[in-house]
Amino acid sequence: MSDIDHLNIFNFYSKVDPRHENNLTRAFLVMLKNSPSLFNHFVERIKKKAGISEIDTSSDVSEILFMTQTGRDLTEHACNVVVPIIITEREIPVVSYMESGLPDRISGKNIADGVICIKPNIALTIEIKPHDHVVWSQVYGHVNIFGDEVERMNAVNLTWYEIVKLMNDLKLFQSKFFENRYFTAGLEARI
Repeated sequence: MSDIDHLNIFNFYSKVDPRHENNLTRAFLVMLKNSPSLFNHFVERIKKKAGISEIDTSSDVSEILFMTQTGRDLTEHACNVVVPIIITEREIPVVSYMESGLPDRISGKNIADGVICIKPNIALTIEIKPHDHVVWSQVYGHVNIFGDEVERMNAVNLTWYEIVKLMNDLKLFQSKFFENRYFTAGLEARI
């Protein structure tokens, strides 16, 4: 069961400006949830950038959860590895967890813009910034929602250009190899 099951691609958070980063996060998570190909390509890109390509995210999966704006305790959904993701307008230099000067466990929890758990192997915490000013304690602090027993990876930075290119490449691939749109699921036919 996903925390975004009740959301659809047409409705956004009504208490914030439609251009607010929370709406962008929600829309992006809904797209990932409803497009298996895009989701798989996104996860593979993250694994490659994080240097953890060997982690299985396709066959040994018991459950996939999508959550938005969560800071609640997710220890029950903890995965072996947690990768913090920062999505920005431009590429930024990533400060490693060790270089950030943060303690082994950052005190307190903060609210992740998005969380994806591919149980039992990997969890992705997502922070979206419409600018390049990143507070690393916030990015790495998202890992705390999974407790102390998870492997903490360095953050991965993606740009919106990379994400749009990923969607365009997927659309191009599908248009070349799947002329019959009956083979294209959900939103993938409309990307």
